[in-house]
Amino acid sequence: MSFGEVFPFTLEHNEIRCVVSGKHLFDPKARPGEEEHGVLTDIPTTSIQISDCRGEIESVLAFTVKHIRQARNEL
Repeated sequence: MSFGEVFPFTLEHNEIRCVVSGKHLFDPKARPGEEEHGVLTDIPTTSIQISDCRGEIESVLAFTVKHIRQARNEL
């Protein structure tokens, strides 16, 4: 667990200095079975699906962008 950027401020009535975080970041929570195989992706993929994007510098990122665009078109 960690926090993002912080915002310092002073309370008006008693001039107590405070700091508040703008974000609260959590570590991924383990799902049942992950201790046996590690974290699984939310979108299962195969090397064949990713091979369509192999010419890209970041083939997995290119596949992800393509998947998001297709999902948006289906809405």
